Amino acid sequence: MGRTIVQLTPRQQEALRRRAKAEHVSVSELVRRAVDASLAVPTVSEEQRKRALAAAGSVRSDKGDVVDRHNEIYVEAVLGE
Repeated sequence: MGRTIVQLTPRQQEALRRRAKAEHVSVSELVRRAVDASLAVPTVSEEQRKRALAAAGSVRSDKGDVVDRHNEIYVEAVLGE
């Protein structure tokens, strides 16, 4: 494994120490998990963001589930999935 120096606020350090103790893992393990979680989130390109914003509100629908599915619909519009 590689080494990386990260500067944290005292509040962040204490919170990490408490969480590590509660989960019976090292602070390093918590940081690795956080990095993995952050990298797993798909990024949205500027073009995808512009397309989604341009499409917002431009279509009428007679479907009643739009409010319930708005996050799913947004992801489909932005990522084309």
